[in-house]
Amino acid sequence: MTSQESDADGYGALRNSLVGDLTGDILEIGAGIGPTFSYYGTEASVTAIEPNEELRNAAEETAAAARIHVLPGEGEALPFEDASFDAVSASLVLCSVTSQAETLAEFKRVLRPGGSTCLLPAWPSSETSAHLYTFNDFIQKQRT
Repeated sequence: MTSQESDADGYGALRNSLVGDLTGDILEIGAGIGPTFSYYGTEASVTAIEPNEELRNAAEETAAAARIHVLPGEGEALPFEDASFDAVSASLVLCSVTSQAETLAEFKRVLRPGGSTCLLPAWPSSETSAHLYTFNDFIQKQRT
């Protein structure tokens, strides 16, 4: 099954606006079976993590066609060096992590200076679209 075939949930346009223009080294958190994979552009070098072995195995099949590397891991303890990625993407994931605060702190840790955090909420309303924030802007909005 391809990413777009598994996108029968209707999130395709949101996923495309979330990651379609990203370039550089990208980390995707909670890849599931890989429904976002086909939306990354050719200038994106994507590493995805998925904690669930069954979902990860399915994602690896999808990833082979998209040249994406899938690894085991959880958002709260990312297995990467500081400042490793130009962007971190999380699509329909933050509702299922053990600690959103720890996960967001890990996003900040692995992002390069000026990096972007791309979030698609789990239950978008009809007015919601995917938003691209620089992480510092996101943190500032949370503090006010």
